[in-house]
Amino acid sequence: YEIPVSFKSDQPGQYEQWVVFDFNTRPVLRQKIKVRVGEDECEGTAVTHPAPEIALKKQETEGNLELWNEESMEIIPFFERERAERELINRYKLITTDQTSSVINHENYKHSMHNFLYQEEKEEGKLLTRLNPRGTVQLKNQLFDLRFGMKWAPPGKLFAAVPLSHPITPDAPQGFIMKRHAIRSLVCIMNNNDSLGPVYEAEFLKDAANETQVVLQLSEQCCSDLNLQNGQQCEMEVQFQLNRLWFCKMHKAIDDLPDLDKVLPDLKNSNFCISFQSDTAELNEKQQAAMNFVLSVTGNRSSIPPLLIYGPFGTGKTQTLAKMTQALVQQPQNKILICTHTNR
Repeated sequence: YEIPVSFKSDQPGQYEQWVVFDFNTRPVLRQKIKVRVGEDECEGTAVTHPAPEIALKKQETEGNLELWNEESMEIIPFFERERAERELINRYKLITTDQTSSVINHENYKHSMHNFLYQEEKEEGKLLTRLNPRGTVQLKNQLFDLRFGMKWAPPGKLFAAVPLSHPITPDAPQGFIMKRHAIRSLVCIMNNNDSLGPVYEAEFLKDAANETQVVLQLSEQCCSDLNLQNGQQCEMEVQFQLNRLWFCKMHKAIDDLPDLDKVLPDLKNSNFCISFQSDTAELNEKQQAAMNFVLSVTGNRSSIPPLLIYGPFGTGKTQTLAKMTQALVQQPQNKILICTHTNR
């Protein structure tokens, strides 16, 4: 069978969705569809591409500049980190990972999780290096944007408006990374002979970034050392790197796990009995089953594995969690902790 799937959008971005054919039996037929809209726009027309990987191939040969780090050169920080943060970063230095076992057990769980984090950090870092610009930037002491109004640089500091080589939408891989992570920005003013000068750390202003440029806040020391002035244009090389502190905190959380049974339970000896039945009109059958599972184990927590709810966008995961929480708070003995990567 051939089943055509049409897609139309006036909004730029990267769109991903599963098409699933469920015949009320298992297995099901599924196909993941990826579409990128808007990077190669013609006037009045949104151009679609079959997959983001294809659109990024032309960037792979760019940004082959040597990456800056404290081990190879002096980098003047934007602010001094606290001692605990410095120790954490030194404790979990980015290393070359080995092959992770296909079967995760109590003996290799922590090692495998560390490997996954190192791999994620490396791959996301590679995507960011494709954005590293080198060219003319505009220095200014104020910003204006309809999203936040007027913003003034603190005394002695300046904003640097850095144009991007190609538009980056929030749903593109690099745009997603910039939205999710804290970004470390390193800047260097190019000399007349095209040689590198001192490298300074700058603050990446997420709320001021758009699809065609990012805005950095240069430190007081950077502006003073290089005699930078408001309204000046200068040749600058910028490198975007992941702020490693987030990954290091995740590594520490893995090492601090007191009991692996909570994250890697023995399913053979686990209790899956559902003794509670509720009926919430807003939930479908599978959402209701998840809610019944959670409500049934509040009085008997021994040998109960964690519940993982997985599904594409718009399938009601957040709604199900909200309904569970509403029901659980009605029982005064329950204590609820909700943790998220973002506050949205």
